[in-house]
Order: sequence, then C-alpha cells, then structure tokens
Amino acid sequence: MFSRILVPLDQSALAEQATATAAAIARASKADVGLVLAHEMAPYDGVLAASWRDAKTPEETSYVRSLAEDLAKGAHVTVDGCVATGKPVDVICRRVRELDADLIVMTSHGRTGLSRMWLGSVADGVIREASVPVLMLRPMDETHHPHTDARLFRRILVPLDGSTTSSAILAAAGDMARASGGTLVLARVITPIPSLADSQGISMHRVPIVDDDATEQAVDIARAELADAARTLEREGLRVEADVVVGERVAHELLEMAKAKSADLIAMTTNGRGASRLEGAGARERSGVPRPMRARSDGRRISGRRVVRVLRSTGPRAHHPGASGRRQGGRGRADHDAPARLRYAPLFRHSG
Repeated sequence: MFSRILVPLDQSALAEQATATAAAIARASKADVGLVLAHEMAPYDGVLAASWRDAKTPEETSYVRSLAEDLAKGAHVTVDGCVATGKPVDVICRRVRELDADLIVMTSHGRTGLSRMWLGSVADGVIREASVPVLMLRPMDETHHPHTDARLFRRILVPLDGSTTSSAILAAAGDMARASGGTLVLARVITPIPSLADSQGISMHRVPIVDDDATEQAVDIARAELADAARTLEREGLRVEADVVVGERVAHELLEMAKAKSADLIAMTTNGRGASRLEGAGARERSGVPRPMRARSDGRRISGRRVVRVLRSTGPRAHHPGASGRRQGGRGRADHDAPARLRYAPLFRHSG
C-alpha cells in the first residue's frame, strides 16, 4: 500500500480539504503525510526588489508548521511540512522525489475567481508531470471542513478497454481499495459495431446498421477479459465485481454505470491530453459522477488527471494479465476523457 502521501497547499481552505482524505489513507496504510507550499517568485520591477519579493515569508513557514502540527495531533499520523521556492508544479514534483512519495492528494481548485482558474492549471500540470498516482478531490461546499475527518472510498469504478494502458491503473486502484476496504468494480463499454456494407459491399444506409453478432462477440470477449482480471485481483485479496455494457456514448455509459453501482471513486489511466480536457468533458456530461483517480502507464511520469477526486500513478506495479487482452479493432475502448465534474472522486494514471 501507500507509504508516503504528499498534499500540496496554497494557503486556502479548499486546498486544505485534501488533508482529511490524505490522513485517512495514511492511517489505513500506516503511511506518513508530507505537506508542501510553493513560494512562487512574484514579478517585480527592477533588480533591487528581487531580494525581498523572492524570499519565503515567516507567515508561510508558520502556516505550514501549524497545519502539520494540527494534522498530526488530530489524525494521529506522522506529518512534516515545508515551503519551497519555485513554480507550483515544479515544487510539487520535486518534493515527490525528495520524499519518495507514492501518492499525491490534492483538490482540483483551491482559490476563487481568477486564482481558481490558476490552481486548475496547477492540477493539470501535476497530472501531466508527476511520477506517482494523483488523487484529485473535488472541492466541497462546506465552509468549515475538518482536517482529520474524511471517509474513504467503498466502491471504486475502474474503466478498462482491453489495453495495457488502461489496466495500468489497477495497481493504484488496488492499493486504494486495500486502504479503504472497498470493492473494485471493473467496467467496460462496448460501442455497437456497425455493418458497413450490404451484400454488394456498398453501404446502403446513411446510418450504419449494427452488426448484432459482431457486437455480441465483442461483449463476450470483454466479459472474459474482465473475468480474468477479476480473478487475478481476487487472488490478491481484493473484492471485485465486473460489468460490461453496450452504448454509443462511452463517457455517458460510464457515468450511468457509476451511479448504478454507487461508485464514489473512478480510477482510470489518462490519455495524455491534460486535466483540462477532462474538465471539458465534465461540462458536457452534466450527470453526477464519482471522483476519478488516474495514473500514468509509461513508467516515467503520471498525469494525475484523475476522479471528482483523482488518483493517478506511473507504470504498472503489478501485472494483471486478464486486463490486457486484444482490443476489438479499436472499438469498445474506455473513454479516458470521462467527466471530471463528478459526485465521486477520480483516480488517474497518465499514459504519456
């Protein structure tokens, strides 16, 4: 399971919301928590202003120290904190390496107004650049959020498409399920396979007719692949369910499945297009959906575009043969641009 969890801060109450979930995961995993605040050098006019504008402030140091002490006392976990100078994404990724952290937990937005948009770009950058899984939490509406009181995830939806890229999230999702005592729900959406031509080999319809036999064959193969993956995960002591549905709109079907399965986390591999793309999909798909967790699959860096809470991770830490079967000519692949505006949290792994 996780051994050290990093929580990026920006001195906002919304960013601090991540500390409660991080502490809960840390307690369950017997992990430590690290807090980091980026002191970003402000623009200045002239060389003389540089010395004081670029220096860390006592207020920043005091803020991180106080929050670390409160969290350690209230959550009964080991916590350390630091203020580091640099651009937020660079600071966060550097701190991951320094601490040898294996999970980042952060809220998608921490400030309001234009700064809210700025922090969204930080979350996007972390998802793209970090080398570990990222759990992205959706900000809560409560004005006062306790730092040490958060429930973990009980139903984790894992969209797979038969590729090794999509299955790279399984290791991180499995760790989250162990920490929370939750159930993994493996999901696959098969898009209907059209019959492209009539007996003369020329299409006679503006909208292709669905080839029911080919679609059903794809469904059978997907079910067999998910069953193999489920058996592998069950041998590791995890509770696993699996389901396959047929639908034209993959993102919509995943959202509907998340609601039907009462999922509170979606764990998936990102496709390298950035969290902003995920946010855009969320705007189009207005339905409620779980928070996502994402991870990278290339073994280099993970982009945490991850669930309304998102967890992402670098390369697969374990091989799950059942999840990497052949794909149906590109059909039926899970939509890795599923919405970020979910009722649930997302866990993501970036594929590069």
